[in-house]
Amino acid sequence: VDLGNARLNVLKAENAVRAARITLKDVMGIPENADFTIVDNLSFQKQAWILDDILNKAYAVRPDLLSIIARREAAERSIDLARKDYLPTLSGSAGYGFSGRDFPLGRGWNAGASLSFPLFSGFSTNYQIDEAEANLAILTANEETVRQAIHLDVQQAYLNVQDTAEQIAMAEMTVVQAQENYDLASGRYRSGVGSPIEVADATIMLNNARAGLNTALCNYRIAQAVLEKSIGAKP
Repeated sequence: VDLGNARLNVLKAENAVRAARITLKDVMGIPENADFTIVDNLSFQKQAWILDDILNKAYAVRPDLLSIIARREAAERSIDLARKDYLPTLSGSAGYGFSGRDFPLGRGWNAGASLSFPLFSGFSTNYQIDEAEANLAILTANEETVRQAIHLDVQQAYLNVQDTAEQIAMAEMTVVQAQENYDLASGRYRSGVGSPIEVADATIMLNNARAGLNTALCNYRIAQAVLEKSIGAKP
């Protein structure tokens, strides 16, 4: 029965791998008949990330936030330009030249200045400013919404990384305990005081513990990838 269950689990795992490869090809946008090699890398080294630091990095590189910041700054500039229509324009000129009827001509400097005031535009400038300020208010609110969403994404991903790291520590402890139990059952069997069933049960427990550790390591890698995605770059 145990052998049959083990073979069934192997079959399920192989099918899951094939399905995952198909999904990966679709995400990567590569042809279905293309082949590639998956490199195993389940090494674990807990990272000492600081939440505030990775949040600041996300605010600095996330494209969705940078886009709305650029639009908000453009709206601020449009308001400044519209307000300038209210202001008078001062212009000046200066030069050095020759003048007179007799030769040699006289030399001298000349300078001038003029002040012009904008004509009444039928309140169109007011409407332009009001419209630009309303657009700025919307963009400012949207920017805050995006910042809050980024904060939530990064914080949840960060906590998930911490949680999966703790799961690895627990899984490693479970493997140690299962190994000790297996060694004890094997020793009892060799001494003639144990049974094959006891050894088989200990073997199953050890294999399950190792599988649980591998799952925890995979979950940690996935959590790291989700964190990088939420930040917009590697932490």
